[in-house]
Order: sequence, then C-alpha cells, then structure tokens
Amino acid sequence: HGLARESITLAQIEQELRDIGEPRALLAICKANRGGAPLLRRIYNQTALEQQLEVAANNYCNNPAHFRVDRMKKQIRLSPVFLDYGTQFRESPKESPAILQASYSATEAAVLAFILPRISSDDRNYVLKKRPRIVYDTMDWRLNGIE
Repeated sequence: HGLARESITLAQIEQELRDIGEPRALLAICKANRGGAPLLRRIYNQTALEQQLEVAANNYCNNPAHFRVDRMKKQIRLSPVFLDYGTQFRESPKESPAILQASYSATEAAVLAFILPRISSDDRNYVLKKRPRIVYDTMDWRLNGIE
C-alpha cells in the first residue's frame, strides 16, 4: 500500500500504532476484521482526534462482541484484541486500582482499568466486587463492515 508516496504494509501500520503507546488508536483501527472496530466512513483528523479515539474506545468496550460479563459463569468475556495488545494497556499511564492488581495479572488489571470507566455501573460494580475470571474469545477474522 502507498502512504505519503512510500510503500508501507498493513503490518507496518499496526506496528506504528503499537509504538505510539495509545491503546485507543489500536482499538479504533485494529485489524479491520469483525474482531476489531468497525471501519469509519470518515478519516481521523488532528482537530477531532481525542474525541474520535474516545468514542471509538467507548464503542469498542460497550460492544458485547468485545466485552461482556457472564454472571452465570462468573466470567468476563474479552476480545482477543485485549490480549494481543495487552502490553500497550499495561504501558499506558492509567493506574490500575489496587483491587484489580490484587486479583488479576498486571496486563489484565491494566485492560480492566481501561474498560471499567467505559461500561455500565452495574457491570463495573460486579467486576469490582466479584472479580470474575477473564476468558478470551477467539478472533473473528471475517472482514468487518463499515460504520
């Protein structure tokens, strides 16, 4: 693919996104499959980027294909994207609450610290009180749609 008159692969673009240390960007643009975020009909731009990334992260975390609480099985079901990009969440400046650090690995605590402010208070309270087991779903590699 061409970008700014240079040849670049999709893998190189993904690596660049990993290198900037912004997990929201990875959720907004990752992989272009159904396991990732829906593709937007517009470009991300500098003046609205903060808002665009926040909307993308909130939408991703509130999509049951990417995050859901299964109270019957006492599980949190997560997209494998959170596993694949776990290091980026762990390296982001957001501090994980001590209760998460005591119950989950450093990466899982960082992922949950990212997700919890974005989900319903019922789900957030359940996770904090019951500390359910995390289970990662399998990746749906089919091409995603356009939003």
